[in-house]
Amino acid sequence: MREEVPSGAPGQGPKALPGPNLRAAPAALPASGPELAQFRAALFDRTPRAWVTTTIIAINVALFVAMVASGVSLSKPANAGLIAWGADYGPLTTGGQPWRLLTNTFIHIGVLHVILNMVGLWFLGTLIERLLGSLGFAVTYLLSGLCGSILSTWWNPLTVSAGASGAIFGIFGALVAYLLSHRGQIPREMLVSLRRFAISFMALNVAFGVKQKGIDVAAHLGGLGGGLVVGMFVGRPVGETSSVARRRALLAALVGIATVGLVARALPRTFNPADELAAFQTVNDQTIATYNDGVKRLAGDTFKDEDLARMIDEQVLPPWRQFRQRLGAPARLGRAHEALWREIGTYMKARELAWAQISQALRSHDAAAMAQANEALNATLDTLDILNGREPPPVANESPSGLPGAAAPGNEGR
Repeated sequence: MREEVPSGAPGQGPKALPGPNLRAAPAALPASGPELAQFRAALFDRTPRAWVTTTIIAINVALFVAMVASGVSLSKPANAGLIAWGADYGPLTTGGQPWRLLTNTFIHIGVLHVILNMVGLWFLGTLIERLLGSLGFAVTYLLSGLCGSILSTWWNPLTVSAGASGAIFGIFGALVAYLLSHRGQIPREMLVSLRRFAISFMALNVAFGVKQKGIDVAAHLGGLGGGLVVGMFVGRPVGETSSVARRRALLAALVGIATVGLVARALPRTFNPADELAAFQTVNDQTIATYNDGVKRLAGDTFKDEDLARMIDEQVLPPWRQFRQRLGAPARLGRAHEALWREIGTYMKARELAWAQISQALRSHDAAAMAQANEALNATLDTLDILNGREPPPVANESPSGLPGAAAPGNEGR
């Protein structure tokens, strides 16, 4: 299973719970029947050892041991530790660290998480590696993990997510693809058993994923879909030469890597709400302080109307407009923050319009137009319930605690 944890306060431990116990799934290989025995013998002859499966398990376990040795909690690792070791987090992954799409598939959120995932990987991997061949299995596992990470990042950009289950679902998807494309070669006894296993596996995980919070269903579905597609290409019929299988697996790897790379580049940029809010408050404080300084200088007869208009055009509006244009879309700042960020967007547009009108009015010495611009701004500000404290913010420690006011010419404003 793959787990995700909310990206809350720094150092907060994960709230996710482990997924289904894959050890309870039905056995994938029956142990009787002459036809079945011949099929099993053929698989073991061409792939005597499932060395890719054991290598992947060893890497996952070794990384988890190293995490714990470095100080990460054995049972409830904090977000900061997970991120430091390569977990997926949308603002970082889409902000210049795309390698997290792969590294997170080798990172686990607690000892129970890694144990259950590795048991599931051993249970499935030792069979499916022999069906696909070692190279085909490795290609399927890695591409499936990447597909799961991409869908997870797109769907849950503001969660810290990690785990091998996207890749594990991918090799299960490859098993389904093998059953569809090579069912004529599979003994009936095994085919019936594998079909039952497939139905049970899917029903168990879908039901658990819907019922239990903290399970990264998007990664499961992305990995499953990726494994289905890749499995159609790398599935190795009994009797096929290893050279042909390797060429097909390498071609699938090249096409898959290119496709995954293009899709990863197309992921929309995700912003950290806390970072965006801090940047907004900085811009808000600096630009309003600059504007209020100009108003005071105008009131003290050290500034003319044209001087304040020039200050607005050159020192106030440019940084304000630059930040408003780069402000992340509300949907990429998390659904829980949409109302707050809509208000911030409304606030910034209203103040920008007012400043532009005031600048124009100053140049034409039109006091009535300046008063009208400030009245329109105040009317808009009065409608912002969250920023005015009339409604609670979505996350208390990420909300602005009062916005400093900007003075109108001749008046001390908010």
